[in-house]
Amino acid sequence: MDNMDNENVIVETADTTTVSEKPKTPGKAIASLILGIASLLLGCCGSVGIVTGIISIILTCSLKKDTGDKNTMATVGMILGIVGIVISLIVLIVNLAMGGALFAEIMSEMSY
Repeated sequence: MDNMDNENVIVETADTTTVSEKPKTPGKAIASLILGIASLLLGCCGSVGIVTGIISIILTCSLKKDTGDKNTMATVGMILGIVGIVISLIVLIVNLAMGGALFAEIMSEMSY
């Protein structure tokens, strides 16, 4: 007979009863995923997406170092963080290029 509880899984058979706890998701994995999503969504804001992406990567590496195993949620957070950093860098470079072009246009207008 199988009985599902909120915290434990109890499996009863004719000869033994086994209680095993459900694995809990580490807080660092959840934080990494949230920051990875934030990095992806805030990529248009430049440095905000870079900061959240870096923190997401650091949390994932720290979790892997502490536990030694791969956590899917943390890995997805790290991947999203990397993508968010790339998007943020592209937006930052485009903004700098547009700002430089605008500055050159203003300077050329002022020289007349």
